Amino acid sequence: MDNTEMKQSEKNGRSHQNTLKRVLAWVLIAALVSMYLVTLVLSLSSSPAAGTAFRASLLLTIALPVIAWIFIWAVGVLRHRTSIASLKLLNSNPKARKEMEQAVQESEKEKRDTSK
Repeated sequence: MDNTEMKQSEKNGRSHQNTLKRVLAWVLIAALVSMYLVTLVLSLSSSPAAGTAFRASLLLTIALPVIAWIFIWAVGVLRHRTSIASLKLLNSNPKARKEMEQAVQESEKEKRDTSK
């Protein structure tokens, strides 16, 4: 396999991963929207299950995105790659981080000087 074929196969693999991520994201969105609709219908019909559906909606509104983040993070860790959920994202550019920290220290020093 020559270099162009290898690049093409890597590109196809990434394209498949992006498609899978998009499909999973849309499934998550559809699940949340359908859950909200069920809660709305139950509350408008004065069903006794409306309170339970509302509590489930609140719980899942927080839990599903957190679970998705944990899943993305775990896949990145297992594949030894940096993803949007990586905890090492802040250390990805040490030079920029150092410049940012210096700027913060300078602004804090200026605040202290002006408050005296």
